[in-house]
Amino acid sequence: MEHPPVKSPSRRQLLALTSRAPDRRQDLRAISFYRPILWIGDLVRAIRQILETARGHGVAYNLASYNSTAEECANDVATWTGVEIERRSSPPGDSSKLRSTAYDFAISTDAFRKILDFEFEGTPSDILKELDLYYPQAHLATRDRPIPYG
Repeated sequence: MEHPPVKSPSRRQLLALTSRAPDRRQDLRAISFYRPILWIGDLVRAIRQILETARGHGVAYNLASYNSTAEECANDVATWTGVEIERRSSPPGDSSKLRSTAYDFAISTDAFRKILDFEFEGTPSDILKELDLYYPQAHLATRDRPIPYG
């Protein structure tokens, strides 16, 4: 199976998120769009809960530690890293692509929590601590062409 190219964040973008240098800035656009955020610790616990119980097998569930806007995420990162946020009303040049491709959604995890007696525990702080801890060990690669898997 071949997957389309994936646009990975550039090293500059990742460094802006993980640097504690006060002179770094990160642009922020589309601040009101919601996204579900899943902490890896919650993902592991959720998989373990499914495997270790007789409930919930063969059913697709929404998993999210929390739902957050881009602005809330940016504020968490800015507080953690000391990166200044520059709020922009629109991207440079033609913003029609951003308006047509940006989407806004939050998800409910109520079914998973109820059926599997599960509580999500992940917080922005948990995610940022792990980024600080594991980012230096990450392998960064350009993904500018399809990669054949299997």
